[in-house]
Amino acid sequence: MPRSTFPSIVFAGVLTTLSLLYAGSASAGAGAGEQGVLLLKEICQFLGMSSCPQVPTATQAVLELAGLQTAAPDYVRGPFNLRICGVAGNSAAKPVPTQPCSILALNAVNAPVSIPVAVSDLARLAALAFTTNKLGQTVPTEPSDPSANSFLYAVTTEVNGEPNALTLVYDNPLETSFAAGQLVAKISLPLQVLSLTDGVERLVCCGVRGSPASVATLQINASANGGLTAVVTGDFIGDGTQQSHSAAELGLQFPLGSPAVLASTPNSRKPHAIFQVSVPLLVTGPSNTARCGKAISTPTSDPADCGNDPAYFGVTPGGATNGSAIGSSTGINQITGLPTAFSSDVLGFTPTFLGQPIGIAPSAAPPGGSPQCVGTSCTPTYTYPFCSSFLVNGVLEPATAAFYSIATNGATNVSAPRTPPAGVTCPF
Repeated sequence: MPRSTFPSIVFAGVLTTLSLLYAGSASAGAGAGEQGVLLLKEICQFLGMSSCPQVPTATQAVLELAGLQTAAPDYVRGPFNLRICGVAGNSAAKPVPTQPCSILALNAVNAPVSIPVAVSDLARLAALAFTTNKLGQTVPTEPSDPSANSFLYAVTTEVNGEPNALTLVYDNPLETSFAAGQLVAKISLPLQVLSLTDGVERLVCCGVRGSPASVATLQINASANGGLTAVVTGDFIGDGTQQSHSAAELGLQFPLGSPAVLASTPNSRKPHAIFQVSVPLLVTGPSNTARCGKAISTPTSDPADCGNDPAYFGVTPGGATNGSAIGSSTGINQITGLPTAFSSDVLGFTPTFLGQPIGIAPSAAPPGGSPQCVGTSCTPTYTYPFCSSFLVNGVLEPATAAFYSIATNGATNVSAPRTPPAGVTCPF
């Protein structure tokens, strides 16, 4: 991976903020360094983004920077960016970070693939691994750890060379059968709805005020005839209530032919449950160069003319000398010079009941969340995008909890912090 050419004067504010946050986690207790809202203003302006994601945790900030730089998360954390940790062989960097990046978080990065993911492909993909601590909580661990009992794979799949879906594979060696009539799995999905009127995206989230169910939830049930059914619950219409729709109604697909199968994998030779779902992507870029250029120069948020993800189309920023009009798409990442994966909008799936596109956006934000209120006091809470729980010995057990971003070249980054950030939970 080439070193970023992003100017240090522009990047400095972001790096200082993140470094202080991570330093705080060591001195102020578990999770302290993951708090706060981080506005990546400078880097967004450099990439021609008229507005910038806000992220509540340091892990998400790292993932956002990784996605925008087309870099691995530990490259961002490492000696040439944040300098908060190191990986093997970093002795040339001065001063040398003494703690390995794996102490802070574990990651898995996968380049896009051009075909649906089969069980046989898992050996060629990177996975996040999880185990269970003494409190019954899921915690990240190395894939080689013998105690690892759940694995998450995330990768984009392409059509005609452009990513159009995110495939999630949950490998759960502990589940070896599906009990008829029981709920066998819950999987959180950070779905967004795109307004065709003003281009604004809305997270399918919260239901009633104060509810922790802040992202949509895919529920998989075993039917009496031995089959599996998949239903997604969330606030799709934006009225503060929860609605349920079949996975098919939302354009979700199951490349294995079913929401889950029993098979052996590199993680366990004994046949066990493998859950896989393919979710449409929602990636939008500039639709009006002149108006987008004006918004970038102001700067003013303008998703109707700039889209929600202009960096993924290589948009020309203000003050550029590349000969292209401000707000126009170049197909080149303005930091790395590498080609971007997107040349036209990817508009997810439009359900009949909704009449608007729905899908997963590439950004590490928004996180989803709603205030938890006791009397007049409210505390912000947030949700991991990729949580899951699976039926083990008749009990639904937590399995994964991870953040993600999709890079401008279509690569997928997933990351799980070693210390759970305060205020961030799973929705079930």
